Amino acid sequence: MRDIVITGRGLISAAGSNVGEFYRALQNGQSGLKKLSLFNSARSGHFPVGEINDNLTELCGESGLSRSSELALIAAREAIAEANLSPGDLAKAALINGACTGGMLISEELISRLIAGEEIAWPAFRQHECSVTTGKLAAILAIHGPISTISTACTSGALAIAIGADLIQTGAAEVVLCGGTDSLTRLTLNGFASLLVVSDIGPKPFDAHRQGMSLAEGAAFIVLESADHARKRGAKALATLAGYGASCDAYHASGPHPEGLGAVSAMEKALKMAAATPDDIGYINAHGTGTKENDRMEAKALQKVFKKVPPFSSTKAFYGHPLAASGAIEAILSTLVLEHNFLPANLGFKDIDPEIALVPLTAGIKAAPNFVMSNSFGFGGNNVVLIFGRPGKTPTIEQVATRPAKVAIAAQAAIWPEEEKSTYVFPEWLSFAGEKVQKVPDAAFKSLLPPMKIRRLGRVQIMALAAAQKLIQIAPFTDREATVLVATGLGEHSETAAFIENMARNNEATPMPAKFINSVHNSLAGQLAIWHQLSGENHTFTHNKLSLTAALWEAMVILGNSRAKEALLLACDTLSPYALLAGRALNCLKAPLAAGEGAAAWRLTAAGSAPEASITLEAHLEYRPELLKNADLLLAAGDAALPQDLPADLPIATWEEKSGVFCTSSGLGLTAATDSLSCNALSKKLTLKQGSPGALKRIILCETLGQRRFAIVAEHL
Repeated sequence: MRDIVITGRGLISAAGSNVGEFYRALQNGQSGLKKLSLFNSARSGHFPVGEINDNLTELCGESGLSRSSELALIAAREAIAEANLSPGDLAKAALINGACTGGMLISEELISRLIAGEEIAWPAFRQHECSVTTGKLAAILAIHGPISTISTACTSGALAIAIGADLIQTGAAEVVLCGGTDSLTRLTLNGFASLLVVSDIGPKPFDAHRQGMSLAEGAAFIVLESADHARKRGAKALATLAGYGASCDAYHASGPHPEGLGAVSAMEKALKMAAATPDDIGYINAHGTGTKENDRMEAKALQKVFKKVPPFSSTKAFYGHPLAASGAIEAILSTLVLEHNFLPANLGFKDIDPEIALVPLTAGIKAAPNFVMSNSFGFGGNNVVLIFGRPGKTPTIEQVATRPAKVAIAAQAAIWPEEEKSTYVFPEWLSFAGEKVQKVPDAAFKSLLPPMKIRRLGRVQIMALAAAQKLIQIAPFTDREATVLVATGLGEHSETAAFIENMARNNEATPMPAKFINSVHNSLAGQLAIWHQLSGENHTFTHNKLSLTAALWEAMVILGNSRAKEALLLACDTLSPYALLAGRALNCLKAPLAAGEGAAAWRLTAAGSAPEASITLEAHLEYRPELLKNADLLLAAGDAALPQDLPADLPIATWEEKSGVFCTSSGLGLTAATDSLSCNALSKKLTLKQGSPGALKRIILCETLGQRRFAIVAEHL
């Protein structure tokens, strides 16, 4: 393990447009909740929200960004300034962003205009993707190290910090800018309202008369560094990231486990990593949304972990619930507690709930804890807990960076589209036609699952579950603590679109709660955990073509550090009318390639732990020419993915002619690569472009995204 320190912080929220303003609001007990004015909504004035009224375009100094991207850039620049990072430091830094809404505010406006019969600029739909914010940040800030986007609902920002720490622990980066961002949208406001968990008086966390949450927007980023790197450049350590833990309830798509079992597991894992006992924790920043079920569950979990629950408070009554940004905002809050020896109040609490029987801090107090715990819980039963320590007061850990070990494939399964192209049928009201695609017939995957259990699920969820079902029929999971890692470029976009279309047609009068629950990117990972009762870490990576490589890299870290014995890795994306039309406008596809869809799943173990597993995988977030040494075949997604200075005799093949083009098509390419290794012959799912392969022992799969090139190495032992 390596010591990790926080050297920079930046945020923007309803309680303050920078860290200083935010801390003063905490000191003064001043809430930033107010009436909605950002957009016209049938619900305007019904619920207080955490809206930011600053001119964001002016503050960030950039044009053409989504609101989520503007928020992120403002927070990121403040963090970089406090850390005093040089351009050279930034160039080598990594960037991990947690996001839920992405450019959805733009998508809502575009769909409303389409339904009204107006012309729109189709390329603007590309802003919808959460990864666009991450890419824009990296480009504007000149960050050239590893990047990725996490989308695990309300834990996204906290998980981005944990994964940033993994990058430092493994030596993949010495400096990581990590956090989360989300803007207010009509979808989230109406979606949570449809679940009856939004309060019309504001949140009263843990109070007997609490009615629900207040939706919000915001962004927060911190600079994580290895302690060695920070010392060498003379940076001040504001706090240490002492430990982190993650788990999944595997219980319900949107509600928490009533006994808080997943929350307990995440807290205990974080304590173990921090080498701390429950008695060492001097303050807990609770997730505390103000909903009946969440607060009751969290209280039960706290009482199971702590014999005497330390001082705690939920601070969401100050700034609302900004979804992906909340865990990152509360991480900064935790460092402020350590810096200023001030524990903030739990605004809104008056009456004890007999079912909770705990009293949070009703006023801010002076105290000097050495460890602070920050809890984040979200849809899909996702739980992430971070523990921050006071610099100089936490144990010094051996400074060793260890590259994550290779993983072995115990089994794999895939759902491929038809090779013959067919005409995509657009919704009639869109009045488009003529797009040739490679589609997976419904019968090819829906028949694998009980019809009654999938009737309320979206197409991406069903296809992911079907791929996992094929996998588990080959090799069932033996460890219920197995981790689940999902790679998806667009998530359950069809459910998102249906929800937005319905809002636009009905003036928000008839919201669709099931589709809202399905719309979150991590709905796939949550459903996989529920169906197969897998309660380990549960992560969703959504960064276009980089999604699979990033998810596989994290699987290597988790399995290599014995945080799990097994991992379910899954890649899935399906066809979307809006993505197709945006791609058409941008001329993304070149003949003979067509848009496609599909899913791939693997049961992974640490290399060497399963003697029967003969093929290993190794993810590389940054391609290096030496990876081609002893390679027998290079798989590439088009000419752009081909590295320079290739050996003239190296055989080259592609998978996209059989899979079609989509964000995570590399999942199908990887299954074809491992099939080729198993049979020592080129899979029929691959198209040879150059050379003639001989014996196949080592295959390199290479992709690009913008100027970034990354790779997966598959080898036969």
